[in-house]
Amino acid sequence: MKVKSRVLMAGAIVAIAGIVMLLILTLTRPPLEIEAHNAALMDSSSGQLLFGQREHEHSSPGSLTKLMTIYLIYDRVAQGKLYWTEPVQVSRRAAAIDGSKVGLKETEVLDVESLLYCIALPSGGDAALAMGEHLAGTEANFVELMNRTAADLGMKDTHYTNIPGFDSPQHFSSAYDLSLLARHLVEHFPDILRVSSQMETTISRQVNGEKISTVLRNTNTLIPLYRGCNGLKTGHTIGAGYCLCATAQRQEAKLIAVVMGAESIENREQETVKMLDYGFDSLHAN
Repeated sequence: MKVKSRVLMAGAIVAIAGIVMLLILTLTRPPLEIEAHNAALMDSSSGQLLFGQREHEHSSPGSLTKLMTIYLIYDRVAQGKLYWTEPVQVSRRAAAIDGSKVGLKETEVLDVESLLYCIALPSGGDAALAMGEHLAGTEANFVELMNRTAADLGMKDTHYTNIPGFDSPQHFSSAYDLSLLARHLVEHFPDILRVSSQMETTISRQVNGEKISTVLRNTNTLIPLYRGCNGLKTGHTIGAGYCLCATAQRQEAKLIAVVMGAESIENREQETVKMLDYGFDSLHAN
């Protein structure tokens, strides 16, 4: 009995020492400081917010707006209301759009899967508008759908006025809402990570009767630089600054980091890396 008691006592001492060491590490860890204006770090599995900096403040999301179009594409495919091989004709308005675009031509026809790649990798506003018009008839109708969906997903700090993500006083979101949207996207439709983790792909197009190939390059240059990074979307406008919604996984730990209002591409990547490192350290998944 004495030997058993000693073994139990030794085990208890080891356990207590481990807890004390964990508390010391937690208490002595320097606070996370992010230079970007808004930031949020979320545990994708649980939805727990691990870090926030003005995470509920209304801010221009830039092309992170397109995450909602991507979500709605997957949602409609899952419901059987849309098919990956379904043809979509590009309107004059979509072809003439300003901002980031693929260069789609009026009356050109692409399938839904190709348009998804056009939105997810090079952030094609022309492709996003073409999909929105295809799904809802007009941009105005699709924007209504975007706002209804945002409300359904619990995005309380978000209001959309356009599909591509142009700056507008009434077009805003928050770092928390975007991390919430990203979580719904990757947890319900994990195929998006297969798409968004590709640094480039090639699609075939028919333009004026001529078959051409177009290389689509991913604007998320953090993917090959950070171990475990597998998505998700970049954004930039004058009003939004440089934005990034990044996803990463190590072992079983899955993180979503949102940075808004960074000063440059390099700055948004540096701040995102700081948050991801902090998150994986918190979840002990290094």
